[in-house]
Amino acid sequence: MTELLRMRPMDKNVKNASPVFIVTRDGADYNEDGIQYVRNEIKSQFQETNNLLVYTGPGINMTNVLKTQLEKNKSSYLVLSMKTGIIFIPRQCNEDIIKNLTSVPKEDPNATSWEILMDSCHQEIY
Repeated sequence: MTELLRMRPMDKNVKNASPVFIVTRDGADYNEDGIQYVRNEIKSQFQETNNLLVYTGPGINMTNVLKTQLEKNKSSYLVLSMKTGIIFIPRQCNEDIIKNLTSVPKEDPNATSWEILMDSCHQEIY
C-alpha cells in the first residue's frame, strides 16, 4: 500500500511543530539531506524558531488534502519542488493558495496541487 503522507518530525515533540508541506510533481519523497536543507532554509529565511514537521508524499498532490491541511493550520509552510530548484512560498500566501485549491479543480478536476502552485507562482508546467 502506498503511503499518501509521510511525516518527518525534527524531534518527538510534534504537538507545537510548524507544518511544512513539500509539493512535488509526482508526490515523491525527499531524502534526509533534502529535508534538512528545507528545514535550514525555512529557519534562515523566515526566522522560524519552532520545530518543523515536514510532510511529503502523493497525498499532498490531491487538492482537497492540501487545502484541508492549510485550512487547519494557516501558518504552514509550502515548498514547491521544481526541476531546477525549489520555491519557498511565504505563509501570508496561504489564503490565496486555499482559494486557488478551491476554484481551479472546479474548472479542471484533474489538476494537482503541484500544477496549481506552479501556476500560482508563474512557473511553466513541464
